[in-house]
Amino acid sequence: GGKGGTALLRSLSGFQRFSLCLAGPLSTWFVERFEGFARRRHLSEAEAGWEALAWKGYCVVSAVSSLSHTLNLCLFLRHGKYSTIVERLLRVRKTYEDPLILRSSAQLGLLDDHVFWATLYSFVSEITPFA
Repeated sequence: GGKGGTALLRSLSGFQRFSLCLAGPLSTWFVERFEGFARRRHLSEAEAGWEALAWKGYCVVSAVSSLSHTLNLCLFLRHGKYSTIVERLLRVRKTYEDPLILRSSAQLGLLDDHVFWATLYSFVSEITPFA
């Protein structure tokens, strides 16, 4: 259990640890706050001004994020490295001290399936509002 994770933490710099811990929660927090603000201010209905610009910018960033996650999924399935965008940007790979963990093809197959379906669900959830 815990022994495999210690190898990852020992080899990370402070910046990498900080980024890995905060990137996901901060981006989720920001998106939720912006979407709440957009609903209250009816930004999606704005035709001009900063409201329209903010909404269009948000839509572009959301589309780029969805495409980036999809591209990362394809690269991960092809090369087996960097399961998330943050890992890819930081060049951080999850490794285990016990080499037998990597040799267990049944576990890796299950992990690949889980990552694929979780990412596909996330992509479809993000892209659906644009349909």
